[in-house]
Amino acid sequence: LRDHALYRGAMGGEGSPGVTSYTWLGPQKSPTPEKLGTTAWQGTPEENTAMLRSALRFFGAADIGVVELDENVKKLVYTYPRVAPYKRYEFEAVDKGYEDDEKWVIPSTKKLYVVNLVCRLL
Repeated sequence: LRDHALYRGAMGGEGSPGVTSYTWLGPQKSPTPEKLGTTAWQGTPEENTAMLRSALRFFGAADIGVVELDENVKKLVYTYPRVAPYKRYEFEAVDKGYEDDEKWVIPSTKKLYVVNLVCRLL
């Protein structure tokens, strides 16, 4: 399952290197574990971080940092990002994030994490 996820990421998620049609929600066409005939990944937080660090290093990151998205960290999330000042980030009590013409919604009912990666210049 982990190898397949890395392969799909390297192939642009949809089979064509460098060709994606992602929204801010991520690739929506990638197969679920159920579609692949396997169970969902159930790793420990340490295993999950190690797997994420390995994948991000494969894609060029020097290192990563992870922090739980709690009430204090939520204060650091921009309301209106510079790249799209016409839409705002909002936290809502929903199971799955979504976007519409006015906002990007981040679920507040899930235990989420912020990943910060450091890229190296070549």
